[in-house]
Amino acid sequence: MLAWTMYSHAGEFRIDLVAFDSGGRAHIRNATVLADGATLGAAALLAGSDHWRQGPSVAALRWHLDDLAAYACRELGAASIEISLYERVSHGPERVTTSRLVCAR
Repeated sequence: MLAWTMYSHAGEFRIDLVAFDSGGRAHIRNATVLADGATLGAAALLAGSDHWRQGPSVAALRWHLDDLAAYACRELGAASIEISLYERVSHGPERVTTSRLVCAR
């Protein structure tokens, strides 16, 4: 019963990641590439996040999307990053949260 309660509000999510080079060209990247150097908890969320996957509430990921964008800047060596988190919950519309960041050089 506890497991059912814990995941009864779980939804689906996916992440789109676009890295822009210094010429402004967009390079679509698989967010899974960020799992390699991430903490275990973050890696578990990032792995396979290029397609819809089920998981617990991803509110913490949403709240730290700007941090994830900054991490992507460092890991990918991009000029700027756009990262979008898509969420689907059983009783509501799809939610999209996007972070755009010009990377420090």
